[in-house]
Amino acid sequence: YQFGIELSYRYKHLLPKNNSNSFRIWTASSSRTYQSALAISQGLFQGEKTSAKLISISEKKSRGGNTLTPTKSCHKYNASKGSIEANYWLKIYTKSILKKFNKNISNFQFIPEDILAMQELCGYETIIKGQSKFCRLFSSEDWISFEYYFDLKYFYEISYGNYLSTYLGMPWIKATIDLFFKEKQTKQNLFLSITHREMFPLILNALGLFNQTNLSLNQIDHQRLWKTSEILPFLARIAFERLQCGTEIFIRILINSTPKP
Repeated sequence: YQFGIELSYRYKHLLPKNNSNSFRIWTASSSRTYQSALAISQGLFQGEKTSAKLISISEKKSRGGNTLTPTKSCHKYNASKGSIEANYWLKIYTKSILKKFNKNISNFQFIPEDILAMQELCGYETIIKGQSKFCRLFSSEDWISFEYYFDLKYFYEISYGNYLSTYLGMPWIKATIDLFFKEKQTKQNLFLSITHREMFPLILNALGLFNQTNLSLNQIDHQRLWKTSEILPFLARIAFERLQCGTEIFIRILINSTPKP
């Protein structure tokens, strides 16, 4: 809802002025994605009679390819691909944590997956409550290693570590660019597509952003361009803005509201 409000201020001049439900928002069909799209639309037109028409795109494989969830219909795509690389690192970075926990807590034998689950739980509790004392169980180094775990997971699953990612991101880019140069065929000037955040990197890869050939599995690459915590936060987003200066047309890209040079 709050993001919808932000959009209403930033792009007020692009929103419809009259009472109409012709303004369309595309959304993947899963319940949580649809509800997110609904909340954004309510924030976008807060206090206005104008409402948006949500267009739900099925995620079923039988539907075939689509721009919002292209991995669903790609038979060669394997969602577990990045887990192999990430779990290799998990066993490395949790060694010292396991030693400490198993020494101080009796009648239970911790394994690497337990540590991962506890760190994830801390993150969710922080989002819900604003803070979590549970997080103090882990040191700063533990959290940096945890961050790298997900960098590896998503890098090899849906980023440059998976050769399919670029191909899967191209349909959305093509559809978006087509809209920019077919303005006479539509009365809408602002286009929103709501999908799972895991689809976001596919677009980045097709654009060649945050490009990196590989990530080390044995130690943290502190110079890496690919950082999941910065690229894929909650409500991760990418925006294309069509700008005109004189007779020249430019496309500006914003990643999580920040312009990308």
